[in-house]
Amino acid sequence: MNMGTPIQSVYGLFDTGSSLSWFKCNQEPIDKPKTWYFNQTRSSSYQVVSCNDKQKCNTDKYKWFIKGCDKETRCLFDITYADKDWATGYLSMERIIFRIGYVKILIQFRFGCSFLDTTKSPGIIGANNNEYSLPRQLYADDPKFSYCISSDLSQINVILLGPEARIQGQPVKMLTNPNYDFYYIEVLAIGVNNERLDVPPSVFKMSESGTRGFIIDSGTASTWLASEAYDALMKKMVQLFGPPVQYTVQGDVHFEICYESGKFVNGRPPVIGFEFENYLLEIEEKNMWYKVPSSTLQCLLIFNGLDDKVSTLGNYQLLDVNVGYDPNKGLLYFDKLLCPTI
Repeated sequence: MNMGTPIQSVYGLFDTGSSLSWFKCNQEPIDKPKTWYFNQTRSSSYQVVSCNDKQKCNTDKYKWFIKGCDKETRCLFDITYADKDWATGYLSMERIIFRIGYVKILIQFRFGCSFLDTTKSPGIIGANNNEYSLPRQLYADDPKFSYCISSDLSQINVILLGPEARIQGQPVKMLTNPNYDFYYIEVLAIGVNNERLDVPPSVFKMSESGTRGFIIDSGTASTWLASEAYDALMKKMVQLFGPPVQYTVQGDVHFEICYESGKFVNGRPPVIGFEFENYLLEIEEKNMWYKVPSSTLQCLLIFNGLDDKVSTLGNYQLLDVNVGYDPNKGLLYFDKLLCPTI
């Protein structure tokens, strides 16, 4: 993103699971290039939000990330993520410039200027369904957006905002929760080779408290299932192919469901699909099964959410799928295609 006066380039993870955008500000880079950091001291248009501005520093409505004031009445933000990473700093205002089609848009952008965090990312670009998100700050009345990530990860893809968004393909219902700003989707069932898993409908149904349901999250790489659904998936795999083996990638990613290709019919793993009303989203094999290098072992890219009862559809399963968000109409669109690149 282009931000500040004079303009600086800032970088962040585009995250539909996050409410607030924030960037590392004026920190000493340890192992990252200096271009990863926003130097607010060099921008004449930067300002910290005051605690007296209750509209922007709304500690009542957004108390999970706006935390009140310091001794100088500067508004503080503090966010902790599911993986226990966190960021803290000042809620701030800065000018950003976007080019949407042939139109250049300049807005005063609300974001967090982080002076301390534990993340490996230079920042987060929040795209959740609330007034602090980038789509809603750009287009408050109609915050549409879309993205399409190529399975060729060497390519550069684009996020399209507002009137440029590609809202096309198969629509599925998005649900609004009164207490959380995630994009909940109405998943009815998960199928393995067109056979439904034995999962009670309540497992995927959104609860008002936000403790159950199914969300789509661009900030999560793979798909995570609530334990009841994951256990049913494991049971189905054992029925079809016998007990799985486990595999860990360099001590980092641990797979619980892995099989030698010879276990599968004609060496092809089963097709996993997510069932919506009037639509079945079948995930491409390359997006659902990780092929261990120099091996015939294949591992399922779905993980156990353990204590988390909210299931998450991750990004890797949606490679080569244009994903269009239309919050005002409560619709999410899937369209399998060759993603445009630049």
